[in-house]
Amino acid sequence: MITAKTLEKFDEPARKAGVAVVPAMAFYGGFADLMVTSVLDDWVTVDSIEILMGIDSWHPTQGTRNTIARNVVGN
Repeated sequence: MITAKTLEKFDEPARKAGVAVVPAMAFYGGFADLMVTSVLDDWVTVDSIEILMGIDSWHPTQGTRNTIARNVVGN
C-alpha cells in the first residue's frame, strides 16, 4: 500500500523532472540492475560490467542467507 501511494504521489512530478521514483529496490542486485539499465540506454551488447559494494555492519536474515546459498555460482 505504501508503494502504491508513493508512486501515485510522485509519478507526475518525477516524470516532469525526468527522474525515477523507486520506493523499493529489493536486494542490492536490484539497484545495480537499475543503474546498468540506465547507463546502457540503447546499447545492444556490452563486454563486461563490474559492480562492487561495500557493506558495513550488515547482518543478513535467514531468508537472505538462503538466497545467497541458492544463488552461488556452481550450485
